[in-house]
Amino acid sequence: MRRIALTAALLALTLAACGGDDTASPTTTSATPEPTPSRAQVSAQAAFAGQDPRVVLVQVASSGACPLEEVRYVLEESPEQVSVEVTAATPTQRCTGEPELGNVEVVLERPLGNREIVDGPSGDVLQVATGDAPGPAVPTIEAGRG
Repeated sequence: MRRIALTAALLALTLAACGGDDTASPTTTSATPEPTPSRAQVSAQAAFAGQDPRVVLVQVASSGACPLEEVRYVLEESPEQVSVEVTAATPTQRCTGEPELGNVEVVLERPLGNREIVDGPSGDVLQVATGDAPGPAVPTIEAGRG
């Protein structure tokens, strides 16, 4: 079942890479701004709560052929839950290969406590593991907030 979810997440990321807006909007300034890359949602699979009550590792899937780049996360926190949406730059190439897991470090505004963590785009409640940190087989992906 988990392999199906990972495969579905990878397929969604792959399909997102096929779309996108390639037209540049006109500008009236003399300097040409850097193009803003398109972004794709990345499906969160699970979460890990470590010793710091304000830091959560959110596990996401990517393709070995297309590692996630320019990863960002957006949080919505309430007293009952934390909703997290993870996005990455849309790949510039066709992504194939086996899904690979990675952890995105998410910094909360207040301690997680008993709140549940939800994948924002899907609304799925993530299973939250506690205890020892995940091993080096699941690398941490650099991510920014916003």
